[in-house]
Amino acid sequence: TGVLATYGGYDGITFYGGWTLGWDTGFDQYRGGSNWLGGVTFEITDDISFTYMSTAGNFGFRSAGEEGYSHSIVALVTLSDRLDYVFQSDLVTANGLYGDDDFENEDYGINQYLFYTLSDCWKAGVRAEWWKSDQVTGESTSFYELTGGLNYKPHANVVIRPEIRYDWSPTEFVPDYNREIFGVDAIFTF
Repeated sequence: TGVLATYGGYDGITFYGGWTLGWDTGFDQYRGGSNWLGGVTFEITDDISFTYMSTAGNFGFRSAGEEGYSHSIVALVTLSDRLDYVFQSDLVTANGLYGDDDFENEDYGINQYLFYTLSDCWKAGVRAEWWKSDQVTGESTSFYELTGGLNYKPHANVVIRPEIRYDWSPTEFVPDYNREIFGVDAIFTF
């Protein structure tokens, strides 16, 4: 829960600034969660944009009430009238984790998306993700994910997104992680 303000008074540049009650807490403020949220988007050309977003401060549960920092760097490239590519890199550091004040970690990853517009209502997409973390096993472990799905927009304010995802990791410490998942979500904007 928080607030985010945007300012687009410059040609091709948008600034973001805000505050949240921490990460993954809803309306609770677990362990005093309070952090900055903000960044900037640059429209480099009509077909390429670059966004940097960061959070810094007490993430609450995610940083065990200690300080943390994260950023996402996103490049959106329009390849054609129907095809868009997205590259995203993430970094998360925290001085505590999940209630353990002594556990420090640094996680990072890369996501890549490819979207193909089928019609005004339908868009197909695929996502590949690599995430390097020491949260699950206590040592640096790679996790992978490959997803294919559809976005159906029956109304300007509604998106329904069925997908099939495959997760895997080469580590022996998480034997049940290799799995296929089917999911559907819906987004309502107002």
